[in-house]
Amino acid sequence: MESRGHSNPLLSFSSFVHQHCVRLGTDLATRLDDTKRALAQAHHNLLSPKHALAATPTLGSNHVAKSLVGTSVYTVSNSNNEFVLISDADGAKSIGLLCFRQEDAQAFLAQVRSRSRELRNKARVVPITLDQVYMLKVEGIAFRFLPDPVQIKNALELKPANRGGFDGVPVFQSELLVVKKKNKRYCPVYFSKEDIEQELSKVSRASRTPGASQQIVVGSLEDVLKRMEMSERNSGWEDLIFIPPGKTSEMPGHLPSSCVILLVFSIEIPSGVKILIGCNSSPLNSSIADNTTTHGMQGLSVQKMLKTMPSKALITIINFVFLTVFLLVYATVLPHPSDYLENAGSLVRCSLSECHHKQAEKNLKMKAVLEEPKAIHHREKNEKRNNVVPSFFGEMGKGTRIGMVNMEEGFVREWSTHGETTTVHFQRVSQFLNWTDLFPEWIDEEEENDVPSCPEIPMPEFTQYGSMDIIVAKLPCRYPEKAWNRDVFRLQVHLIVANLATKNGKKDWRGKTRVVFWSKCRPMMELFPCDNLVKREGEWWYYEADMNKLQHKVSLPLGSCKLAMPLWEQGRKELVKSEKNGESRAKIKREAYATVLHSSEAYVCGAITLAQTLLQTGTKRHLILLADKSISVPKRRALSEAGWKIQMITRIRNPRAEKGSYNEYNYSKLRLWQLTDYDKIIFIDSDIIVLRNLDILFRFPQISATGNDQSVFNSGIMVIEPSNCTFGVLMRLRDVVVSYNGGDQGFLNEVLVWWHRLPRRVNLLKNFWANTSAEAREKNALFGAEPAEVYAIHYLGWKPWHCFRDYDCNWDTLEQRVYASDVAHRRWWKVHDAMEEGLQRLCGLTKRRRTALKWERRKARSMGFSDGHWKINITDPRRFTPLLIH
Repeated sequence: MESRGHSNPLLSFSSFVHQHCVRLGTDLATRLDDTKRALAQAHHNLLSPKHALAATPTLGSNHVAKSLVGTSVYTVSNSNNEFVLISDADGAKSIGLLCFRQEDAQAFLAQVRSRSRELRNKARVVPITLDQVYMLKVEGIAFRFLPDPVQIKNALELKPANRGGFDGVPVFQSELLVVKKKNKRYCPVYFSKEDIEQELSKVSRASRTPGASQQIVVGSLEDVLKRMEMSERNSGWEDLIFIPPGKTSEMPGHLPSSCVILLVFSIEIPSGVKILIGCNSSPLNSSIADNTTTHGMQGLSVQKMLKTMPSKALITIINFVFLTVFLLVYATVLPHPSDYLENAGSLVRCSLSECHHKQAEKNLKMKAVLEEPKAIHHREKNEKRNNVVPSFFGEMGKGTRIGMVNMEEGFVREWSTHGETTTVHFQRVSQFLNWTDLFPEWIDEEEENDVPSCPEIPMPEFTQYGSMDIIVAKLPCRYPEKAWNRDVFRLQVHLIVANLATKNGKKDWRGKTRVVFWSKCRPMMELFPCDNLVKREGEWWYYEADMNKLQHKVSLPLGSCKLAMPLWEQGRKELVKSEKNGESRAKIKREAYATVLHSSEAYVCGAITLAQTLLQTGTKRHLILLADKSISVPKRRALSEAGWKIQMITRIRNPRAEKGSYNEYNYSKLRLWQLTDYDKIIFIDSDIIVLRNLDILFRFPQISATGNDQSVFNSGIMVIEPSNCTFGVLMRLRDVVVSYNGGDQGFLNEVLVWWHRLPRRVNLLKNFWANTSAEAREKNALFGAEPAEVYAIHYLGWKPWHCFRDYDCNWDTLEQRVYASDVAHRRWWKVHDAMEEGLQRLCGLTKRRRTALKWERRKARSMGFSDGHWKINITDPRRFTPLLIH
């Protein structure tokens, strides 16, 4: 029972709503006390069965559900609109996760896909309204909320400093917004502090009730719903209306047409493991994508739900360990009031229908923690004010329109003395979203099961903001933490600034827009290249960004989660048509293909065949070969005859490589950025042959490449933009950045982390890492297809010219067999045989390599490799001494 002495409305949202929604404008204290006594009596009746029949009827769950209509949360379902639930091993405890933010649901979806192969291409995020969730009462299933962390932070800021944390889903109210219409009172309750602030700003001073408080009061949704259920009719609790996020109080109860109704059940499979799936209570005639809404399901019993179970329903197993990991990670990203919360927040209590299952309430607790460490917060408060505005800003003139991104209010005030400031509001990306969600190791490029898609990164409503002379942004910097440059929030700020510059930035006569960053870390060169850097002062970076290039970059997918280049014919035709329309003699002269030879002549033959295949595709671009002095004059002459324009370089040493190792000078590839006579270079490794015209790649920015493994690109074919400035940065980073594989590819992937995925057919690797017959059939079909279905074949392992032409010698070495393909081997020799005889002579064997081949064949025979390649009779004329290369 509630204490009658409890009169402070800030101590609970329930008492606030009770205090301000039942008052009729007369005797506040008397009415409040009367209502409290009525509530106490109703509560007593609920607890006393013998008086239950005499009790005044309560509002009940149906009325509560009606008040929640129109407010959506997000959950994960499969392609049949079935819930994906989380269960422990014996199925006794089951959880349905409901997210107030769609991006949190997307992050959860990414984790589900990574844990369940069955759901990788079938699971998706769907909206469901709170009234539907509230009415679900299935024994053994609890529905838990992940609140919006921004609103948790807002709630903590509104609570008294002596309160330890916040329980549940925050909701907001203000006495000033309570209205009376046609003898009916309406008390709007908001899920977003920003929404209620917007509504308060619309209320004129003249219309405000005398004595009404403008203060926003926060409370727990769970507390309010429980109190509504227990309250009598005509008590004032029925006056509550819940306003969906982003809506105004003028549109209550709006039901989005995209919401679907999901019901859940569990089944037992022979293994004895409890499997949780979900099912519509009646079959839907269309998919979620058809925006079909189903009504009237709340009254169905569990038995009726079980009758609608499909005979072959999708089954997914996600254990409680996964749930625990998910919530622990999520707990680290919820905001935290660094001013007064000492020990990271509170637990989320029973949510909606789970409030009817008190036992389930003990199964799950989640803590809200600091968004930023307390030490960092106080450090920023004490930063010197002389660093707030850089001195060079004085040169930009008064009256400047300044867009402020991710800047604190105090800093915005400092900048307002120099011009008209506009704070750009945006929702911070979920910190549960990982870099690997944006840059996955694999996507379904061929669209065999699903069309690849990317998670959403929230962007501002750019149309709400006018033209801006300059954009100022504070960049997150977690250096020297591991993977500091693969921070999704850091990428979000970059993308917001880039989009703001292209959509709202004022361009000068050169097509440039002014952008200023404040960060200890260098801004991403992938979006803001150092050539655009005009001035640097301490932690301030002033850029004049090229709008044409920037607009092109932000038009591409935000990660390698989708292809930047269309794979199928229609998309390619549109790009090729655009490419031809944009071609000019001057442009063609500013673009080139390039490769690099250094330290050895072992790849001269490969470079010759590469040039021949490029010319056969009909390209008009220059072919540039960078060579050091290890390439002899006769070999350089042959390379020139093959089609290369030779440029001599001094090789660059990898400072972390051992002396004499294979990768000692592989940083010589960085010299490509010194080819500043060209705007774009398509680099191609010399162990590649090109089968289709690659000129379309000049349409893409740096870095565009195919995927390798994990979140990295393969540098065998990549688009780069030469720049002496970029070259200087790369050279300085050699001693700082550690290459993940000791080579240039690992180094470049650590420096240039934001890249654009090209189809694997652009740079099809000759490997069979999956080691399955299906993979071998698929790849060999692509290697041998006529006409060619791939753009290029990348020969990993032993190169074709280092083998006898009779078969792929990778078969003879145990650790190299994953690179063996006789089909790809024959394809290379077909190119070789079409070359002039004089060029073919550059592809001979050395005496040392011939000896090694014979030894590898003998070893394969002794190991008894069942494929029997070691039995093949060698007919390659290069095996004879007169044809050996000395």
